[in-house]
Amino acid sequence: MNTLYIIQTDNRIDEFIGLVLKLTIKLCCQVLLICFIFAAFFDQDCLASGSTYIEQVEFTQQEGWQSVNLDIRYELSSTSTEALQNGIALSWIIRFQLKEGKGFWHETLVAKQIRLQIQYHSVLNQYLVKQNEAENSRMFSTLKAALEEISRVRSYRLFPLSELDLAQPYYLNVKVEFDRESLPVPLRPIAYFDKQWALSSDWSRWQLQN
Repeated sequence: MNTLYIIQTDNRIDEFIGLVLKLTIKLCCQVLLICFIFAAFFDQDCLASGSTYIEQVEFTQQEGWQSVNLDIRYELSSTSTEALQNGIALSWIIRFQLKEGKGFWHETLVAKQIRLQIQYHSVLNQYLVKQNEAENSRMFSTLKAALEEISRVRSYRLFPLSELDLAQPYYLNVKVEFDRESLPVPLRPIAYFDKQWALSSDWSRWQLQN
């Protein structure tokens, strides 16, 4: 009886070890699959990736307002261009932060944003450009013309001149952020890891000349 009992115990141990091995192998396979997917995302030709650059900022004073002109360069990746041609809209948010102060502390006086979107309509063979949720919209026959349209921001009002203190230094932080959340839901997780969707600029800082 004792011998039989020992044999049964050993069989249970063998079954437990076998189960642990199966689970370990399954987990390793899942990890390898995830690594393969990430490698596929990141192992791409750098020249095919896109980006966005703020090339020039110019301050103007018009009709009692401190305004700004902005020149942007958009470089779409091959993946984002293909998605656009298939009807997926591409959206950006231009973020402005006007700050006041010296040293390390800068108080934000105003934070504004402009929303821009390009969408291709295959039936019309036209590119629709929207600004601020269709407040302004125009159609273009080529992608180059549509990108040129959103590359120029002119006379955008930031702050009333009457509320600026000429004795204080002022800075404008600007960023052009690609809106991944505007993409279709199945595409969003990929867009956060795939550099083909890295279509935002860095923050840039510009000082107002009083």
